[in-house]
Amino acid sequence: MKNLLFSDPNAVLGLSVKRCNVRRVHGETENLDFDGFDQNQESALLPFSLVKVMNKWDDYLFIKSHVATGWVPADAIAIISHKQAGELFFPEKFCVVTEPNLNLCGEEYYMSCKIPLDCGLLRIPYLDDNVLHFKSCPVKEGCHIGYLPFSRNNLLSQAIKFLDTPYDWGEKSCGLDCSSLIMHSFACFGIILPRSSGEQAKVTFPVSAYPAENAYLAKPADIIYMPGHVMLSLGDSFVLHASATAKKVTVGKL
Repeated sequence: MKNLLFSDPNAVLGLSVKRCNVRRVHGETENLDFDGFDQNQESALLPFSLVKVMNKWDDYLFIKSHVATGWVPADAIAIISHKQAGELFFPEKFCVVTEPNLNLCGEEYYMSCKIPLDCGLLRIPYLDDNVLHFKSCPVKEGCHIGYLPFSRNNLLSQAIKFLDTPYDWGEKSCGLDCSSLIMHSFACFGIILPRSSGEQAKVTFPVSAYPAENAYLAKPADIIYMPGHVMLSLGDSFVLHASATAKKVTVGKL
């Protein structure tokens, strides 16, 4: 996120005001593979994400974010100044959403969303006639002031909240795939992991990553990986993962 903000002083920056899909094409045209997954889906952008706006075509913007690069609906993005970006994304005080879904002043937020606080109230953004506004929303249960304190037990307590969430390639319909389960769980602690399973398999801190054949070596909350798939170790070769086969987040044994 800091790279987006500081690498190019002339960059056009944006704030996502609602959840939206990041697409390889500027539209909803699907490209379904053999398993029925839409290969035009890159990922999903959660509310209150920072983006770099690189192009516009019709009602879509081509953006770069910390999770993906692609096309998003223009009505999901508010253009902001670099000064605003610094204030909004690096605030002195903020809350992190710690439940899978949470309604805040009529807006849907999701686990790991980071929202600034102003005089003890959440700043919830919205667009009205393409003008950015903010609602002041009381902090409620499911919001934690500051990042959660990291421990392996705390991480698993967060991740297990996603149990039975539908499997969803690229989070297209608000579900989870294997790498988004891990990414959102860690982000609650201020630990920003890469979006892809291949990159997550290289993690060495604050946990370790092990190939599936060495899962017996893993401690609880370590990452277990195999080609194209990542899981969270629960210990004793049990794992929590978003399973395409089970079509949900589930517990299994390797």
